[in-house]
Amino acid sequence: MGRELLSRLESCFALHVGHDLGLDISFGDWSERMDALDAPAQGAEAILHQLTVRILKTGLKMVQEQGVLSYTDQVLAPLVFGWRLPTPYTFLLIDELQDLSRAQMGIVQVATDTNSRLVGVGDSSQSLYAFGGADEDSLNRFCELFSATARPLAISYRCPQRHVDLARPHTDTIEAADNAILGSLDDLTGEEFLSLAKPGDLALCRTNAPLVEWCYRLINAGIPAVVRGRDLSRSLVALARDAATWDGKRPRREVAKDSLELAAFPDQLSAMTQHFMDALIRNAEREGRDADMSVAHLVDRHTTIINVYAQHQPATLGELVTQIRALFAGDPERSIVHRAKRLEAAHVFILQPDLLPHPKAASPQALAAEHCVQFVAYTRSKRELFFVDAQESKLPELLRGRA
Repeated sequence: MGRELLSRLESCFALHVGHDLGLDISFGDWSERMDALDAPAQGAEAILHQLTVRILKTGLKMVQEQGVLSYTDQVLAPLVFGWRLPTPYTFLLIDELQDLSRAQMGIVQVATDTNSRLVGVGDSSQSLYAFGGADEDSLNRFCELFSATARPLAISYRCPQRHVDLARPHTDTIEAADNAILGSLDDLTGEEFLSLAKPGDLALCRTNAPLVEWCYRLINAGIPAVVRGRDLSRSLVALARDAATWDGKRPRREVAKDSLELAAFPDQLSAMTQHFMDALIRNAEREGRDADMSVAHLVDRHTTIINVYAQHQPATLGELVTQIRALFAGDPERSIVHRAKRLEAAHVFILQPDLLPHPKAASPQALAAEHCVQFVAYTRSKRELFFVDAQESKLPELLRGRA
């Protein structure tokens, strides 16, 4: 197995286990789930699905026959074999409850009993980590499994009053603290953003490609900037490697070397992206589901890679991969919304606010996720929140103002 395929397999395997996708999930359902989770599976779905399920089954067999347990087995095996702790926990406190995966929720079950007292702290309006394994319905599942009583924690001690009012339509309950400042909330042009942004600020965007474009504009203007989320580079690197070896029908991963020249890379990437896009649409039509968000994800990855390529003009595959990883590494100065949770800044800028909610989100599940994205984006600032280059302002006139 090549190093590149092994790296993809590790990512897909972790997501499969975290989401408790089981041992009998169909290839179509698995592929759709991996795409929604931004897993680096594009173009290699069949072999990755086959290897993931085979490894899981082999590992569980080794647990049964040899007593050999890996870290993953410690998460998976108790659920499969019905193991329980001989002495359950008396008290268990769980923070960020909305980010628990189904597998982790199962571990909570086997580690407790009816005499255990459990306290979970979470916010369903911040349920963004499905791409990392979180169960989108974690809080409700917790209440059902453990007959839990929900209690509100409504007061925000971070957000100014204007920002709380902006976020209120996207959550069940939120209130500003009694001593909250009014805060600033307004639209900006791109030129104003470049003149105001400085290290320590937080810039958010719904998708990767515009964020990368703005990141380079900041760097070129002498303002330090990186994109937060090292794991984001995995799917981009995988797609770039496939494009560099695309022969018109398939990627030839066996020839993917760092020294491989990129003379025709943009054309190869475009041709491969179109091939994958056509396949996504055909499969969706055959299975009676909507491909719009999957296609949007693919186009976003394509555009992100093109932005990196255009900025650096790398001569070889190794140089391109290095630039992709460098952009998504280091201490964050800029972030995409999905990686912005638990972050805060005095000054926050939302880039291309017309993408909130994403225009391709159509299903009830997708629209619910977009509400979470908006809520998180609107509640990161401690002082000033600005919308940059909005085609049509999303700010109610009654809330607009600068403190």
